[in-house]
Amino acid sequence: MEKNVFKTICGTVNYNEYHRIQNTLLASSFALCISNHLTSTTTAKVIIATTASLTFFTSYMMMTSKGSFYTKDVKQIYELYQEFLNNYNKLNKTFELNNPIEIHKMYNYLLENGYLSKDKHFFFSNENVKDIKCLNGVDTITGSSVCRHISAMLTDILNNYGIEASQVGVYVDDNYTFNNSEALYKSMEMFLNNIPEEEIKKSDVLKEIAQEIKLHQKEIANLPIESNCEKIKDKRNIFDRKYGNHSITYAYKDGKSYYLDPTQNRIYRLNEQYNNQLYDEYGQLLIKFKSSLVLSNNSLKKNRMYKHLCDGYDCISKDEENEMIEKTLEKCYNNADIFDKFYDDNKELYNEISNKVLKIKNTYKR
Repeated sequence: MEKNVFKTICGTVNYNEYHRIQNTLLASSFALCISNHLTSTTTAKVIIATTASLTFFTSYMMMTSKGSFYTKDVKQIYELYQEFLNNYNKLNKTFELNNPIEIHKMYNYLLENGYLSKDKHFFFSNENVKDIKCLNGVDTITGSSVCRHISAMLTDILNNYGIEASQVGVYVDDNYTFNNSEALYKSMEMFLNNIPEEEIKKSDVLKEIAQEIKLHQKEIANLPIESNCEKIKDKRNIFDRKYGNHSITYAYKDGKSYYLDPTQNRIYRLNEQYNNQLYDEYGQLLIKFKSSLVLSNNSLKKNRMYKHLCDGYDCISKDEENEMIEKTLEKCYNNADIFDKFYDDNKELYNEISNKVLKIKNTYKR
């Protein structure tokens, strides 16, 4: 009952107003604390201290809850995005695509050719992305996104289609996704904020994550102001190596694992000797299990997919993979008319989603 009341209240404001209220309450609580020190009357001190505590607690609850997801405009974006996912998966049914590799290859083809973005313009860019909590995939529709958004949309498409999928954090040793790793750091920070302190103390994994975040904050805070970007980047690489700097999609179907990288249009295989090492003909990368826990939004699915990931299920054979890729790409090359119609049917939906998403203000700087 209390949760429903909270959702209803959140639904009366939009996303930007929600965060404005949250920030105002936080600032007010600090202002009240200062006023309390300047007040000499005991009764006034009690009233001010109580009010300060209430405003701080309310601001904290707004920050750590999923309240922003229930705001008026985000609910509208969510409903429009679900409509897009349903429309998209009609294409998968039309082409009788049932395997994660088939779905991944067509998704890549459509993404790179602009069929999934407003005005058919798609750029790999971190500029103007909004990172709406639980809705990372919508940034791809605006035409500007990076791996955390691209892999999120593929993950959402697979789940909507009835295939278990989750985003996975990995480490690529070339530092090209620096901005993405900073967002992952913020996500992990928010993730811990949602967990009671007593629960963190019970879990060795959560305690280690909390300790790493504290060390990261201390290292960045101790850098001299005149430090150049390269030095800061080197410091943050400690965090990158620990928790990853790239996001891919992991899918599980019929006892097989699929490691899909829609950002780079690559499919990885699991090293038989190490269940945290992936590779393809271009190189290798490492799965970061802790960050993979954070990237999943659904707690039940998170636990199940995390177990699948840790169990290291076999991949399909390379011959099967190549055959699926060849047949899927042939369908893509020979059906431009179907894709053009799909885009025409959905371009108004893209415009509506983009217009609403771009009105959202970023809640933190990257």
